[in-house]
Amino acid sequence: MYAGQQSFRQIVKSFYKNAIAVLVVYDITDVNSFQLLQNWIDEIKCNSHQDIIIGIIGNKLDMNE
Repeated sequence: MYAGQQSFRQIVKSFYKNAIAVLVVYDITDVNSFQLLQNWIDEIKCNSHQDIIIGIIGNKLDMNE
């Protein structure tokens, strides 16, 4: 299981409320992971204060294709 699964969505929303910043990590070897970034950003903006800082991190650069 991973944090992007639907079963975790409701739990994750509660963490945004008092957050100062959020880091969104995506898999650079998976185009679908990149395409889902906007969904995560929209969800963060809907469930947090307007001044929240959102950082985007691409991981798995070191992975062989």
